Amino acid sequence: MSLLFKVFDTEESRINFMLGCIRVANCNDELHENEKDFIIDAATGLGLNDHKKEELYAVMYRGFKRTQISFKTRQQEILFMKEVIDLCYYDGTYDSREKQEIGFLAEELNIPKNAVDKIEEWILEGIEWNKKGEYLLNNL
Repeated sequence: MSLLFKVFDTEESRINFMLGCIRVANCNDELHENEKDFIIDAATGLGLNDHKKEELYAVMYRGFKRTQISFKTRQQEILFMKEVIDLCYYDGTYDSREKQEIGFLAEELNIPKNAVDKIEEWILEGIEWNKKGEYLLNNL
């Protein structure tokens, strides 16, 4: 069972997670293929049925909308923030519009700036860890 499936344990929390991801992916008016793949993979990993996935994909292709989201637990909020910041890096950049949108989400979810900074650091450490692993796989 994936961590997302375990933490986002209701359909409502899973839909809110997806809507938040779509919001962030569209915030800079550039929905990259990597971001689409992330969203499709997340919807599948969360066990959403085909009808719900189709509804979410339609929302994804409509473009940016600042959809209000909420979660029932702090763990859901923190994992959501981790995943959407990770999503921002999927196209190779974490641009100013994405950072601004992350800031708006943090405010909406009452997540302090220093917590967002720690999550961003966590993501960067993970990216470096993956790069090191890829290097080792290719060079040992």
